[in-house]
Amino acid sequence: MPAYKDEIQATVEEGIEIRNGWGPKQILGNGSVTGIELKQCVSVFDANGKFKPTYDENKIISVDAPQVIVAIGQMIDGELTKHIGIDMERGCFKVNPATLETSVEGIFAGGDNASGPGSVIEAVAAGKRAAESISRYLNNEDMLANRFEYSLKPLQEELLPSTKRVAKKNRASADDLPVDKRINNFNEIEISFLRGRGN
Repeated sequence: MPAYKDEIQATVEEGIEIRNGWGPKQILGNGSVTGIELKQCVSVFDANGKFKPTYDENKIISVDAPQVIVAIGQMIDGELTKHIGIDMERGCFKVNPATLETSVEGIFAGGDNASGPGSVIEAVAAGKRAAESISRYLNNEDMLANRFEYSLKPLQEELLPSTKRVAKKNRASADDLPVDKRINNFNEIEISFLRGRGN
C-alpha cells in the first residue's frame, strides 16, 4: 500500500476498513450511488518494474456505499493536448529525462505529469530542472552542458564519506489527537512538537 505506517495505523484506529488487493470496476447505482464493484488485483508492476496494475475480471465483490470518494489515482486527460501531438506514455507526458522537454519542441513537463506519482521533493527538483531548460531554450543555449544538477555531483561525492559516519535515528513523531476528537471534523490531527508530549 503506498502509504506511511502511521497513516495506516491512524486509519485503522478511526474504524476504517482497509481492503488491500482490490481495484474499482464500476460504481453502482441508478441516479444515486448505492455501492461499488471491485475486481481483484493480481499484480501491481509489470516486468520492467513500472506501476501497471493488472486485475482478474472474474473475481468481483460488491460493497454497499451511499457515497464513493475517489482519492487516489490521477492521469492526464490526453484530449487536452491531442491537437498539439505530445507523445504520452503510461498516462503521462513522455519527456527527455535530462531536460524535461516533451516530444514537441519548446513544451516542457515535470512532476507527476511526467514521472507518475512521486514526492514533493521530486516535484520541486523537476520544477528546477524544467525552469533551467526553459531559460536555456528561450536564450538559444545548449540544453545539456553544465546543468545545475551536474554541479551537485562533486559535492555529493565529497559529502558521501561523511554521511556514512552519521548515526541513523528514528524519525521523531508528534502525538495525535484522541480518536474521538479527530473524526467527523476538519481539526488538525497532529499535535505540534512544540507543545510537548502530553500537553
